[in-house]
Amino acid sequence: MKKNLFFLIPLFCMAALFQSCNDDGNNPHETPENTSSNGNVNLRYNGDFSGVTVQCSSDWYAETDDKWLQLSLMGGSGKETVDVIAAYNTSAESRSGEIRIYRYDEDITTYSSGTSPVQVISVTQEGNTEAVKPACFTEFYFENGEIYCTLFGGSEGGAIRDDQSASDIWFYAPSSGSTLIMGVNRDEYKVCNPYVNVSGKDELSGFFKVGDKETANKLVIRQGNTFTAYNDLNNDGAASVHFVYDGKLYYGAGFKYRNIFGGTAQNSSYANDFNCYDPKTGTVTELPDISRGGTGFGWDGSLFYIYNSSIYLLENGGWSIIGTTDSNIIGAQVSGNTVYLVSAAGIKKYSIYREGGNIKFDFVSENMHTAAIGGEYSYTHDRNGELYVYDKETRRLYWIENDILASVSLSGSFDTSAYMCGADAGYAYIISGSAMYKTGRNGDTEMLRLIVTRDFEGEYENVGGTIFCFGGIGSNGSSYFSKKRFNSFRPSAYVPMSLSIMPN
Repeated sequence: MKKNLFFLIPLFCMAALFQSCNDDGNNPHETPENTSSNGNVNLRYNGDFSGVTVQCSSDWYAETDDKWLQLSLMGGSGKETVDVIAAYNTSAESRSGEIRIYRYDEDITTYSSGTSPVQVISVTQEGNTEAVKPACFTEFYFENGEIYCTLFGGSEGGAIRDDQSASDIWFYAPSSGSTLIMGVNRDEYKVCNPYVNVSGKDELSGFFKVGDKETANKLVIRQGNTFTAYNDLNNDGAASVHFVYDGKLYYGAGFKYRNIFGGTAQNSSYANDFNCYDPKTGTVTELPDISRGGTGFGWDGSLFYIYNSSIYLLENGGWSIIGTTDSNIIGAQVSGNTVYLVSAAGIKKYSIYREGGNIKFDFVSENMHTAAIGGEYSYTHDRNGELYVYDKETRRLYWIENDILASVSLSGSFDTSAYMCGADAGYAYIISGSAMYKTGRNGDTEMLRLIVTRDFEGEYENVGGTIFCFGGIGSNGSSYFSKKRFNSFRPSAYVPMSLSIMPN
């Protein structure tokens, strides 16, 4: 199953577009006879491309409705030189399309909705009168969080194969191998949902074989190094306890293992480990064990853990009780000497301070929710330590504002399968199906043009602008088990995902 997404980053255009290339598309500084400087591009039938310089003072992004037409960069900032790329035209008829350039608004938008493009690149591609045509890709596009391509069988057709050792984009998922070989007939167009092996490279590419011949062109994806995969984290359980303090990730405990026998889950076990990961050094430090659940926070050089209404302080190599609170605390947020503890029923505000060498934890106020948070929720923090809670059942997003738990309903955007995968800079990130969305506190939601790396469902915390994904629960049909996944996503490292069909 493909889990591939893309971010769209826009750019702000204030000047005109200029373009240039020579007949073979390799020299962007010479203007050929088949182009002009007013946004019109003429391309050959055999997968041609032409250089274009976008003169902009700020950020811009590009859109097209034509699946055979792409830019080598679908967004940028300032002056950018990009290629206008047309796929192989298998028809004897010429065709026309356009690429629109829009200004980027910092707020969440639906991109072109309600705005006018600052530039339109009009493209005309000549028809193909050759009698014998090769197997090739004719379309490459992003739709509903997935990528799709159209494969033309050429004048011969044949079985479809890929080379997963030499390619990043595969026709078959890794688990299928060559056990089930599909084919494409001569002159047939087959729409494919290829599998993308996201590996952190700036550019991913791949081609297929039809019969014993390689496709005449290849698929190319550029989205930058947004995701990073690490070695397995040494968590024992699902790491349901997690928080960030002083630039370090603290995690541990949670579900560990459960058998499935006769369709019934049984023999559950839970972990008690507690660990500290330092992203600067890549080292993990084991800390004294905790109970199987709960939450925690850090303050003034000390670590605190909350479980079953008890508040613990880590001191002298163990955990000491320093206070009590509600029994169902979901997460904590620290602001100076104020600690907010959020439960399913409400939010409690505490004052924390040192007195006579001891830490004091005094109750200040309480605000109850109008509707309790459901049983299937997740929590995380952004880079500033602000707490976000997402209720999957009600599809409601919560955060702390003016000593209360503010919220917004996202039921119009997601179903109950959607889950929160981190927060940053005032936005929550949510995955629904194969797509990642950026969601604001006003409820506006935007699908990101980004390929999401595989295995990105677990627990999440933000350390310095990097959202780490770790822990979580997996299943193999006969059991449930805690996962050792450990990877990351950097929203600020996002570059526009661009899809291209280039000569092979």
